[in-house]
Amino acid sequence: TKSWIDNIVIPSEDRLFFLICLPNGAAVGNFGLCNLGDNSGELDNLIRGKKGGDPQLVYFSEIALLNWMFDYLGYEFVTLQVFSNNYRTIRLHSSIGFTVIDSTPLIRRTFNDSLIYVQDTLHKENTNFSCHTMKITRDCFYNSYSWAQEFSC
Repeated sequence: TKSWIDNIVIPSEDRLFFLICLPNGAAVGNFGLCNLGDNSGELDNLIRGKKGGDPQLVYFSEIALLNWMFDYLGYEFVTLQVFSNNYRTIRLHSSIGFTVIDSTPLIRRTFNDSLIYVQDTLHKENTNFSCHTMKITRDCFYNSYSWAQEFSC
């Protein structure tokens, strides 16, 4: 994680990294953004690493982050990528209003002694799961969470 933060997140001009903290300041997870553009961005790297706080902390963290992206950044839509076998995370994003718009099979590879998965666009050899791309629009979000605008920047 430290290597990823040092080598990918910090040098990148189109990424942001947020810690999810309890009222006492203890960090219990993180949420990232990447591929930040003029009209859209991508949720990235959601991790709930430690127990604590409200059971719906991650759910409301995602709503707050989306509200900020739609209101403050003015985005029209937000996407994310998630492995198709990550059922819990897919259920979270779906409950907020994300829908699957694409699914690409994955290939397992070893790179620098690390196991990685790359998209298999030629569908020649793949794992038993894929990478889903999910999307939510500003209108869809605010149709479900109009109350979130009360907390806008």
